[in-house]
Amino acid sequence: MSQKCRQETFPAWLDMEGNEQGAEWCGMKIGDQVEVVAVPESLPSGMGTQALFEACVGRVFPIAGIDNGFLELHVGEVVGEASYMHSIWIEPSCVLLRR
Repeated sequence: MSQKCRQETFPAWLDMEGNEQGAEWCGMKIGDQVEVVAVPESLPSGMGTQALFEACVGRVFPIAGIDNGFLELHVGEVVGEASYMHSIWIEPSCVLLRR
């Protein structure tokens, strides 16, 4: 079973006052390569969402979009399809930036 993405396990991105911040604050941008290191703690049930996120752990993807502090990753290759066919939105605290 993969690790859950929780503040206790993987610290959220914090600003100097200790406020949680999104991808824009921590310097991530579209096109950056990130490795999924954990599954978000709360995911919608059904439709294979949990299994898709778990299959992404340990893999590296380019950031396809950023919205409201979440990262969009195109992950279709995980299920044997073109990358753009499936996407996930994930918190920056669940990924590691690969430079």
